[in-house]
Amino acid sequence: MTVARFPGEGAVHFERQPVPALEPGLVRVRAELVGLCGSDKRLLKDGARFVPGHEIVARVTDTGTTTADFTPGDRVLVYIPLFCGQCRACLRQDTNRCLHLDSLVGWHADGGFREFLDLPPRNLIPVPDDVPSDVAVLALDTVGTAGHGLRMARRGLTDDPDHVVVVGCGPLGVGAAAVSTHLFGCRVLAGDLSATRLAAAAEVGAEPMPDDLPGNAHPLVIEASGSEAGRRLAWELVEPGGVLLLLGEGATDLSFPMGPRWRRTDMTMVRSFYFPLHEVDDNWALLRSIGANLARTLCVRTDFADLEQTYRTFGSGEQLKPLVRIPTSKNGDPR
Repeated sequence: MTVARFPGEGAVHFERQPVPALEPGLVRVRAELVGLCGSDKRLLKDGARFVPGHEIVARVTDTGTTTADFTPGDRVLVYIPLFCGQCRACLRQDTNRCLHLDSLVGWHADGGFREFLDLPPRNLIPVPDDVPSDVAVLALDTVGTAGHGLRMARRGLTDDPDHVVVVGCGPLGVGAAAVSTHLFGCRVLAGDLSATRLAAAAEVGAEPMPDDLPGNAHPLVIEASGSEAGRRLAWELVEPGGVLLLLGEGATDLSFPMGPRWRRTDMTMVRSFYFPLHEVDDNWALLRSIGANLARTLCVRTDFADLEQTYRTFGSGEQLKPLVRIPTSKNGDPR
């Protein structure tokens, strides 16, 4: 099978590997479509020990010795937290909160930029027949992560908000804007330094954040940039009693100045991670309502052979949400 390696320094290398024997208890899938998100951007420069790719649509090819309810040809999503299935969080299906979680597919175990992956059947999510693959992949980070964070945020609000502010309009921010509009039926104000990203947010119903937006006045503020400046702005905008939802990932530690604003802030701060398996049906329902428009707005299909260039254009902001097609290689070379 063909595998993409990220050695760092801006390079992607393809190599051929033998397909290993399928271990008992695992299901083999063939990756078909892999989406990129903001957390992927650093990999081209920094390199990766494992094969990247964590937003994966795949087909089951071999169920081995498992009794899992899958058959070859089934279309699935890969649920990336390799949860234990036995701790108290897993037993209540809060699988993203597994008390023994230490590995994520595509980060600490090989991901989708290889033809075959062997995974526990509990990490495979069946894709409904009526959901196309380029929409289904959004059920993971773009809508799954945003939807879970907003459900948590909703529990911290006294009432549903009359408006929501989104700081940062990458794929996750645009997903959060679309989910907010659907869940709350309210105005969404979106801010980003990129005109392209603001245009994408507008396509899902968001309005541009005005430059003179007042601080201390907004019931729900979503920070989706991961930048220090974005976090500071989001914190300054949230009103007393409001909710600050931190979705973005960044390279700097989270900190706030210990001045009067901090001391006099009464709010709920929510940090969420991915989504639990018990929310899967809710995520499919969201996608049936907003997924087609999100896919049109964000996604562009690219080829596995062009992976290095895809990462470059994605990192520069030319593409919002590349979806990389993983073909069945012939003659040992995806190109």
